[in-house]
Amino acid sequence: MHEFSMMCALVDVLKAEIEKNNVTKVNEVIVEVGELSFLAEEQMRFAYNTLAEDNERLAGSKFTFESVPAEIECQECGRVGDVDYLGEENHFRMPIIKCPDCDGSVSILKGRECQIKNMIAEVGE
Repeated sequence: MHEFSMMCALVDVLKAEIEKNNVTKVNEVIVEVGELSFLAEEQMRFAYNTLAEDNERLAGSKFTFESVPAEIECQECGRVGDVDYLGEENHFRMPIIKCPDCDGSVSILKGRECQIKNMIAEVGE
């Protein structure tokens, strides 16, 4: 379950920012997660809630998961756009990482990220 280890790293970053910025209470944490990271929203939410309850400033805060669609650029024909998928099996869609137009090699522009986009918090004096 790589969601839990990823969330441990994100919560560590949040804790550092809380200390650095004199945060007294976190109201919401917004995380951007690329669809090619293969991180599942429900497991991320569970991990966040589990880890946040041990920190009085994070406890009870809202976790918002924003999915970032994959975007590729073909190295051969220049096409920029989304990826195609092989069907769905066991609630998982397998991406095809090649150009849907010419079968050329592609660069992934978006979809691999997992980052904190924003933290809405109350700050002490």
